[in-house]
Amino acid sequence: MVRGENCGTAAAGFFAACAVLPYDKAALDEMALRTRNAYYRIVGQKGATFYGIASALVRVVRSILRDQNTVLTVGSQMPGLLGLGDVTMSFPTL
Repeated sequence: MVRGENCGTAAAGFFAACAVLPYDKAALDEMALRTRNAYYRIVGQKGATFYGIASALVRVVRSILRDQNTVLTVGSQMPGLLGLGDVTMSFPTL
């Protein structure tokens, strides 16, 4: 089981308690299964998954070209972060 999971800026356990949702091993296993299988559901409904990637890329490029100084959460490679070696994580980025 993964520890330290977050939902936005709130810890997942806190979010689940506020939303009155189950937060135990069974609930986490169900979330993990649904996340792993989301690809198949999306492809079944839309026929592809690249639309979301293209949409996110357009948002990033538009922000850069228009000099919007927008805070976006993007994957950034963080060599040696927390002593974990080469890690790519999502961080708020200008």
